[in-house]
Amino acid sequence: MKKTFLIVVFVVSVLFGLNTLTGCKESETLSDKEKTQIIASFKNTYGKDYGTVDIYYGKHKGYIVFEMMSMLPAEKIVQIGEEIFVFTSRNDLWTFKDDKLVLLEKVYDRGDLTDKDIAKIHSRYLQEIKKANLYENYLKKVEVYKNRTETHETDHLKTYWSGSDTKVINQVWEKVKSGVCPIDYELGKYNYSFVFMQVGTQEGAKTITVAEQEYTYSKDFTIWVYKDRDIILKEEIITLEEAYQRGYLTKDNIKAIHDIFISL
Repeated sequence: MKKTFLIVVFVVSVLFGLNTLTGCKESETLSDKEKTQIIASFKNTYGKDYGTVDIYYGKHKGYIVFEMMSMLPAEKIVQIGEEIFVFTSRNDLWTFKDDKLVLLEKVYDRGDLTDKDIAKIHSRYLQEIKKANLYENYLKKVEVYKNRTETHETDHLKTYWSGSDTKVINQVWEKVKSGVCPIDYELGKYNYSFVFMQVGTQEGAKTITVAEQEYTYSKDFTIWVYKDRDIILKEEIITLEEAYQRGYLTKDNIKAIHDIFISL
């Protein structure tokens, strides 16, 4: 009788231990419920059905981290902390928590995720690009990015907009200025500020000077700035000059914008 009891206790202990270990292991996939919640949140926020979560990078401090693919074929490089992410299209790294969608870099910037968390996410990201045979390309892009960053040649390699960004800006323009938003040229994204250029119909060169950078164009033009509403908690679109005066953009930002502007 005593021997039978000991065997039962041993078996129960082993099973409990296995279940505990299994419970500690993070799921490699999202549940259907979580996917449905994320897709619904995108639709409610941006008025568009984004389809599905393309790559899942795990849960970190309650944040679901995932990649949403874009059909826009423009290279994008994002540095978060010490980690560098390279995309061959305008992809974004998103987080989802408490029914709220927030870009991964914002969550990191406000201190909700640490360098250690980002390193874990980056490790899973590297696994994905190795599966896709893109690791060699990644190393080359990172080397170029580091060289340019160190020499301060450009500060806009990671400034591409996503399709959802354009959608939001169009909505805000319609609210605060009415009509269709005149995004003739995208000039990048800096400190959560989206910069774009409107070209008028009036002929004749026009020049503006901001932070000692001279912008000259063959027609009437205006450079507009939209500060992400998640950062300033209000919706407005202002001129480049005013954005600089308010401190939304630094001298380095203005120089990077000018580098793109003169290439138009």
